[in-house]
Amino acid sequence: MNMTRFKREEGCPGLTDVEPIRMDAASLEEDIRHYYTYSLGRDRNCRLSHYAYEAVAMAVRERLMERWRNTRYAYEGNNFKRTYYLSLEFLMGRTLGNSVLNLGIEGELVKALSELCLEMEEIEDIEPDAGLGNGGLGRLAACFLDSCATLQLPVQGYGIRYEYGMFRQHIVDGYQVEEPDHWLAADNCWEIKRPEYRQRVKFGGRSEVYEDASGRRRVRWVDTNNVYAIPYDLPIPGIRTVRSIPCGCGRPSPRRNSTWVNSTPATIPVRWREKTTRKKSPWSCIPTMPAKTARNCDCASSISWLRPACRTCWTSG
Repeated sequence: MNMTRFKREEGCPGLTDVEPIRMDAASLEEDIRHYYTYSLGRDRNCRLSHYAYEAVAMAVRERLMERWRNTRYAYEGNNFKRTYYLSLEFLMGRTLGNSVLNLGIEGELVKALSELCLEMEEIEDIEPDAGLGNGGLGRLAACFLDSCATLQLPVQGYGIRYEYGMFRQHIVDGYQVEEPDHWLAADNCWEIKRPEYRQRVKFGGRSEVYEDASGRRRVRWVDTNNVYAIPYDLPIPGIRTVRSIPCGCGRPSPRRNSTWVNSTPATIPVRWREKTTRKKSPWSCIPTMPAKTARNCDCASSISWLRPACRTCWTSG
């Protein structure tokens, strides 16, 4: 796999430099295979299309991280003043297509996916919209950050990582019915969790008067219900640069004045499971055609299980 290789300078105990990641189609294809097999632990028996999307997203995100780091180092090294944009909503849309466009690798990624018998449009459609808001002001805030990233302005957004920032709706007996949009059901592979920067927020409780060691009268807040705010960094790609949105996520404590305990997301959304039921879906990780048909195909000699057959096989099998 075309991973970054770290160099160690003489006399320096830490990691000091990395080689740039290549952007060509062959490197992208190799990285997608690697992440699918080793990071996600999937093989030819996997029929769930979501993991193909995750492998592609991880390969693209790796290239975003490189530019994200360089942007941060440039600001820190020059001691720039920064602007912080606070908003309760950020309707950023889907990250994969935006990242690929701003990185300038759209053509190379299409070639890589073609070698894997995948379509760019199909992979993009798997990603859910980030439910970080539900209104027009959230879209305005997203456009503002996109513009600042492209103009290379030192601007950073701050928001809230809603689990149900948006909702889905349908009509039942002539009435609109809302239901939660589980956009985080399978986690968001674009965000980076920062538990080391968590902050405790207290609710309720009572005030208690006491005397400290020097005999001074003090007041402390006790018997509180605690919520720990966990920040998540979400990259915002612009042309040649990358910014981030640190989004806070509140996690309740299992009991009063206790430590934070992580929770496991729910199951994979229904809309992803439905897509894998199509018999000839190009997202499937294994062919659904009879074995005899596959053997007669020119692409059946491929050594990669992630490339089981060509598009002719999908349509004629």
